[in-house]
Amino acid sequence: MTNASSKLERSGRRRRHNQTNPASISHKYIPAYGNGLTPLLDEHCQMIHHQALTILAEIGLSDAPLEVIDLLTPYGAHIDDNGRLRIPPSIIEQMM
Repeated sequence: MTNASSKLERSGRRRRHNQTNPASISHKYIPAYGNGLTPLLDEHCQMIHHQALTILAEIGLSDAPLEVIDLLTPYGAHIDDNGRLRIPPSIIEQMM
């Protein structure tokens, strides 16, 4: 390979990079370059939210700060036999 042909092959990445104008990128959708990541759909966010509520209710928090325990127990949260603070989903939904 000659220097001219290798320079042509290597200039594509630089050219593509220079063509991206940050002002034209939408704030709602910012493409992730390199590893193909895309923003989550609303249904995926809802699934994560639901799973987080399930974890807080069924597994709970270990070593919860006393301030959090004092704040949430009047609303229905409780300390289980293992010392974990279990928080019902209704409390989280109410607080949000």
